[in-house]
Amino acid sequence: MAFGIKRGATLLFAIQFTQEEWALIAPITEAKAYCRVEGERYQLTVTINPTLRALVMRAETGTWKLGKGEMDAMLIYGGKTVLIPELSNIDMPVLEGVSL
Repeated sequence: MAFGIKRGATLLFAIQFTQEEWALIAPITEAKAYCRVEGERYQLTVTINPTLRALVMRAETGTWKLGKGEMDAMLIYGGKTVLIPELSNIDMPVLEGVSL
């Protein structure tokens, strides 16, 4: 998966797990997500929603550098830190916004 985001936009997305997937990882004690853009690392706010079996990730990008970016997300449960394969090293360039 690859997509880009305009600097200054709010990055907001969610990932929902199946019941079977959630059963393997619950209870999640913490979840983290980071974007790295041109050597700078930015942390996303991650909210765990056990009722929906989902993670909601959000970041304000107004101060982010422009350029090539990548994102990773990880779960912490049972004393283990595990990358989410679907959210590992996702290409995410940060682009200059255009006003019309």
